[in-house]
Amino acid sequence: MEQKITVSQAARELGVSRSDLNKRLSAAGIDAFEGKVDFEKVQCIAPTLGRGDAMLERIQLLRKNTVSSVKVDGQRLSEKNLSHQVQKLSTELMVESSLNHRYETIFEELSQKLGDAQLSSDGDTRELAFDICGWLRAKISTA
Repeated sequence: MEQKITVSQAARELGVSRSDLNKRLSAAGIDAFEGKVDFEKVQCIAPTLGRGDAMLERIQLLRKNTVSSVKVDGQRLSEKNLSHQVQKLSTELMVESSLNHRYETIFEELSQKLGDAQLSSDGDTRELAFDICGWLRAKISTA
């Protein structure tokens, strides 16, 4: 089923101007009807769109696993052991957050470069950029 999103909303989520997104849509041959465009088609040219949902799922999973680790063999941990467990998990979370931030920065830079390539006057460069965005979107969807 086709899900529509406004061009303005997609541009805001991507952190690009509406005119820049319109240029990318035009270069990809994606039509916008009454200011709205098919969400899946926009995702094909913008791999960062909607990736926040996956991050929220990951955070919820971490929180769920943290709560379930409070009990060991059906018994509650002592306050000291619980405090140690919380410190350990907090440290792990900080490390993962730092690593995630580095990957996120790299991913955003890559997305920007692909967006720029999608506006290239060279047809081969544009086509390659669209192909790479499609490949990234497929990888993100199966992750």
